[in-house]
Amino acid sequence: GPSACDVALVASSFATLNVPFGPDLMDALLALVHDLKTHGPRSQRYAQSQNGLLQDVTMALWGIACRGDGPDAMQWRGRDDAFEGLWDVALAQPHNKFNKRDLCLLYHVWLHVQWEGSEALCRRIHPPPPALLYRLETSWLRSHQGCPSRDQELVSKALLRLGWAHQFEFATAEGFLLDMADPVTKTAVEFDGPVHYLRNSHSEPDTWRQNGTTRFKHRLMEATGWKVCHVAYFDWARHRGPGNQEAYLRRHVPWLSRTGEANGLENKSEWTREQSGQGNRTDSRGAN
Repeated sequence: GPSACDVALVASSFATLNVPFGPDLMDALLALVHDLKTHGPRSQRYAQSQNGLLQDVTMALWGIACRGDGPDAMQWRGRDDAFEGLWDVALAQPHNKFNKRDLCLLYHVWLHVQWEGSEALCRRIHPPPPALLYRLETSWLRSHQGCPSRDQELVSKALLRLGWAHQFEFATAEGFLLDMADPVTKTAVEFDGPVHYLRNSHSEPDTWRQNGTTRFKHRLMEATGWKVCHVAYFDWARHRGPGNQEAYLRRHVPWLSRTGEANGLENKSEWTREQSGQGNRTDSRGAN
């Protein structure tokens, strides 16, 4: 069968690309869990792996968590079994073997369990020991220290001129770094550069959609009570010109609408389109 590395890479790649998990991948993840729990590091799958056991397990876990409870996950009866098995294998490893990437992935996975996991899954998952949880949280926070782009700063200044008071580069209690946020109303605006998008197929060569990582963060933010509006770099570039970008923000950001409830449906429609990352590509200069 495929090595642990192969299974983990496919799972994490499919999740990033928003590709549903098919029956073969689901079966491979379950077989990997069975093999690792039965034989541990002596298993043939682990021997074939190019990475360490912990790196493979964390990648596979993150892939399952990133896919969430979508249609493919709901049809996968063994999802919780695979998730619990991989989680137990990860926690059984010596904590000094966790590198920074492992810690960040596991913290992301733990947030998924806390905020998106079903009651059945939460009952089966053991929380990380306090010392490990502290390392997960601190590594996550350090890795998410911001490096804002010029366009992000321009969006923030435009929003301030439009009357939306907010904090720039705000860290939530869960450790998420939001580009612009009002913690009182729990509203946030994220400026999404090219790294947040995937190019669509050749049938739509000039359109883009959000990648799985960005969608995963958006889901978790909504689960924790935040309302998040995304400003895509290509839309921001398309509205360059005196007054155009502020007019775009006023139309696009739901809580900036001058007419409030009267424009609710129009705002919701455009907002939903942006959450799925659909739009035309124009200019990517100055965006991160």
